[in-house]
Amino acid sequence: MVKRESFRPSFAIVGAAILLCLGIALSFYQDRLRTAQEVHEITVQANIMAASVNAALVFDDKSAAREYVTALRQNPQIEMAGVYDEHGALVADYRRPGAATAPGHARIGEATISAGRISIIVPVYQDNSRVGYVYLRAYTESLERRLLRYAGIMVLAIMAALLLGVLGVAQKTLTQINRQLHERAIALADANQMLHDEMQAREKVETALRQSQKMEAIG
Repeated sequence: MVKRESFRPSFAIVGAAILLCLGIALSFYQDRLRTAQEVHEITVQANIMAASVNAALVFDDKSAAREYVTALRQNPQIEMAGVYDEHGALVADYRRPGAATAPGHARIGEATISAGRISIIVPVYQDNSRVGYVYLRAYTESLERRLLRYAGIMVLAIMAALLLGVLGVAQKTLTQINRQLHERAIALADANQMLHDEMQAREKVETALRQSQKMEAIG
């Protein structure tokens, strides 16, 4: 009996589609993790800044507050920073060339992501008393880098799909070869059986012929 083929072309197509979907889902998942990591990093940076400027706010030292804010220029991810007093009025700010100005007033709120930037406001405390706020706005991962990362994942998914297709074609070819070999083996077995039957029939005829010749000799 010839075995049925275990591979069909549709299996490779379905497998490739599944791999591509998994690649897209993985890209979005990594993007969410990346965004959450960026928000966490900016939040930590803002809390460090808040701990640094609390004394400047307590003593109303605008010059010191400005120095702390300007020091953030060493971090290329920070686009703008601002220090506010306890009433939310701007005390000192720093922004990169071309960046939007700092808000005139600030209130505590959750981190927001808009137009490729993360904005966050954290309170500044001194002896459990709120003495001001710190505002940071930072760049998120650029669209080009994000697309490049997506493209890398998609290339891997496509390569995996192509590999699956190649393996599928190879399996199909091997199955066809095995089937042909099986059919040839059956044909050879049938021919061998026919030859065996012919030899047995010939032996019977030769035996009968010898018996007949013996009877003729006796007669």
